[in-house]
Amino acid sequence: MARVICDIDGVLAAFTEHLVSWLNKTGRAVRRGHLYSVAEFRDYVLTTVIPKEHLKEASQDPNFVYFVPRYDGAQQFLKDLLALGYEVHLVTAPWTGSYHKQAREDFVEALTWRMGPRVTFEWATSEERLMMPGDFLVDDRFETAAEWGKRGRQAIVIERPWNVDFDLTEHPNVRRVWGYDGVLGILGPAIK
Repeated sequence: MARVICDIDGVLAAFTEHLVSWLNKTGRAVRRGHLYSVAEFRDYVLTTVIPKEHLKEASQDPNFVYFVPRYDGAQQFLKDLLALGYEVHLVTAPWTGSYHKQAREDFVEALTWRMGPRVTFEWATSEERLMMPGDFLVDDRFETAAEWGKRGRQAIVIERPWNVDFDLTEHPNVRRVWGYDGVLGILGPAIK
């Protein structure tokens, strides 16, 4: 059975969008004189826009950690992958903060409720994902997708503001798509 490795934050969970909302609602943006915007995130490193202490504060705030929303259509996307015949392995990097582990596990449980054993979950850094067995990677981080592609496997990057500036011309095994329909447009024919 073909296996899809699917990142959570940035693919299924609207982590950065939620972080921006949290920063603006909690007054952290006031310190810099204007509100944060998702469009400011032009690469994957959050601290290029947000001070490290704000990330630490977010990781320790249960009001932030427990309420990261899923992207519209995320649950249906997983169901569609299963209907196509894929095994889906969800991954996310471990994050600091006392609430994160339980919050992420609760997120996955709610997202995958009643989907069965073909959907699994594991904590994994970007580097650890590269070692996992899998036929496809769906991620929002271009660097991880590029490394996956260099190993002869197919990667799909869901377009987000932090990955649009990367050039795919030297990465034939990496494709960028706008959303879940784009992923399914690639993976549907690939399984046949």
